[in-house]
Amino acid sequence: MISDPFFDFAEDDEPFDVVEAALLKLAAPFGVVSVGSAEMRAAVNSQPFIGRLLGKRDTEYVARYRKGKFAERDVATLRVLNPSEGGAFYWQDVRPRATTFEMQEVFGAAAEHGYRDGLVIPHYGPDGSVAATSFMGDRLSHAPTDKRLLHYAGVVFYDYVRRNSLPDVPQTLNHTLTKRQTEIAYWVAQGKKDPEIADIMNRSVRTVHRHMEDLRSKFGVSTRAELIAKLSGYNQIRRSL
Repeated sequence: MISDPFFDFAEDDEPFDVVEAALLKLAAPFGVVSVGSAEMRAAVNSQPFIGRLLGKRDTEYVARYRKGKFAERDVATLRVLNPSEGGAFYWQDVRPRATTFEMQEVFGAAAEHGYRDGLVIPHYGPDGSVAATSFMGDRLSHAPTDKRLLHYAGVVFYDYVRRNSLPDVPQTLNHTLTKRQTEIAYWVAQGKKDPEIADIMNRSVRTVHRHMEDLRSKFGVSTRAELIAKLSGYNQIRRSL
């Protein structure tokens, strides 16, 4: 299994769709239908991309998760944010902690999207960053050997998406962009509209508009379309994440 094409594709930094498809093919025999990595705590002294879904755009479920602010009451997320609790775990391991209706609602929403079972692999960086890769499906295999394989695959996948998730910005502008502007530039490059960015960042639309005006000025453009084109042109991947 370690010789599966997924590991070669990830190591070679193949396009995301190729890597994701290979991972899902590898994980499908264990009941997995969806996989994703998300950053939960930014590294110390780094750009604050908290909550960033790494590697791809939001799915319908992830969009609902964000809008409902589920992270504040998701017992799986709360466990990941506590490094002392250890490594990979299944949803069933933390379900007993969902002692309120609001906490139980998170699992209910996931089930409505076909996810009744999940395996979560936390990632703790030496820089203080916290992230997790989640394998989800209706019913996953809980065999120890299968868990170990998915754990390893999840670590490899996270390493891949972390390397390849953030578009670079012009080096000449790096020092002139604030952390907030860099974060907004990232979401603009992902095709997010101002109201969506405001919701993701928990800021007012007016504040996002103001930062957008500053970004257009710094990039020397007058429209959003021109700004997106500028950002898309810098397709080098930031390796210092």
